[in-house]
Amino acid sequence: MRLWNMTLAALVVFATMPAHADAVFCAGQNLANEWQRGHAAFDSGDHAKALSILRPLAENGFAPAQWLMGRMVIGGQGTAQDDETGLLWLRLARRGEMPGINGDIRALESRLPMDKIIAVQERADGWRPNLSPTCQPGSIPVQLSVVPALMGQRERLYDWWMRLVENAHHSQVDAGPYLRSVDSVNFTDSVDVNAAIARTPQGNMLVVSAALAEMPAAKAISLLMPAARELVNDRMVRMTAPPPPVETYKGIVLRGYAGRENQPFFDTMRRTMDMLPRLPPHLRNQMAGVHEVRYMPSLKYSVFSPLTVYKTTYIEDKKATGGGYLAFTRDPVTVSSVDALGALLGPAIAKANANLSTAALNCRISAGLLDAAKSLDWDETTQAPYRRHLQSEKCKA
Repeated sequence: MRLWNMTLAALVVFATMPAHADAVFCAGQNLANEWQRGHAAFDSGDHAKALSILRPLAENGFAPAQWLMGRMVIGGQGTAQDDETGLLWLRLARRGEMPGINGDIRALESRLPMDKIIAVQERADGWRPNLSPTCQPGSIPVQLSVVPALMGQRERLYDWWMRLVENAHHSQVDAGPYLRSVDSVNFTDSVDVNAAIARTPQGNMLVVSAALAEMPAAKAISLLMPAARELVNDRMVRMTAPPPPVETYKGIVLRGYAGRENQPFFDTMRRTMDMLPRLPPHLRNQMAGVHEVRYMPSLKYSVFSPLTVYKTTYIEDKKATGGGYLAFTRDPVTVSSVDALGALLGPAIAKANANLSTAALNCRISAGLLDAAKSLDWDETTQAPYRRHLQSEKCKA
């Protein structure tokens, strides 16, 4: 957790690139404006207008537009009803990292015969983005930063990024609109990450390994695109999604995430908080400082942060009750009750012991989680990882 906080705190060098004179709708703020216009037309019932706005975005490979196009075609809204073409758009949207689309696809496939599903898959395999004539390369405003270890390379990295984005469409047709829509990039010297999404109170950014600048452009783009797509898609969906749900359970505020399925998060947190009264007093006291837990979906493409161990981090935020909140980063469907409790206790223990070194802090967290496992009568298999860590040379020292 400390490593992650230090990394975010180290965004000390910024560069803002000038906007291109001929800004186009398919990237950056113009893409956001077109998406909002298309979605607003859909919401108002003007489906013909929505289709005219969204179709070029979908044909360019923009996943949110593909998702909404699919829904409209399936429902016969503004166009002829066609389940197969609707399924094609949904599958393309899933390929483009559109979140939460699997349920829509399963529901549609359940009423289609297998031969038609196979035919749609063949169409999807052969589909290629159709870059519209108005979607030409061009710089857009982007905030670039580096961690302190890369200060000497910052100009080279900034120049590499702008050249890569400018020519992205040559390596991957639909890469240009997405990469030109990323408005905040931080270069890291970590060797364990290609590209990751960092979610902070100030906004989301793309974290990029400086090592990618040494690779051929096509390879670098292929490693960047999953995170870049998710970052841009996520922003667009949140722009048009209703406010995330909020509830208070046993005195703790639970805040969902706009545009995502939040029920599993609320269910997981309630089950976990039901365990808290059975914890030893010293652990309950440390949890007493936690007033809010927010669902902030995962750092999917990164393994360089302790977040991947604890599944949450504590984020300082003066606007939040208590001066901060726990950010729950993993898909709650995949998290067991054991892991969920650890996700709450780990950052709470760390916050209460902020003066310790990283190694000592990790030992303190393992000790706390072992105490929790014992108090909840969890089996030896559950306790074993914490016990082994405490018996290691790091904790004995």
